[in-house]
Amino acid sequence: FGFQWLVEEMKLNIPKELNFKEEARNANRCRTLLQGFGDTVVVPEILHELSTEKVLTMSFEHGCKISDKSAIEAQGILARDVARSLSTVFAEL
Repeated sequence: FGFQWLVEEMKLNIPKELNFKEEARNANRCRTLLQGFGDTVVVPEILHELSTEKVLTMSFEHGCKISDKSAIEAQGILARDVARSLSTVFAEL
């Protein structure tokens, strides 16, 4: 099998993935793209003064895993509404 292309791709992208300043920029781009969804989608705020290339510090956002149906429903939210919102967000992006 010819996996050299994968090696080259990893050499190029792993340093980017491990640079949390780059990840902070990506999070800010996501915040901009998703701001039209209001409170439906929350992107944690990046705390730039506490972040470096090796440490990414973000605000804590209360919530639960999207796969935890019981926790979702305990908050008075219908699981089907979460599924619909998730589908809408992905369709818009």
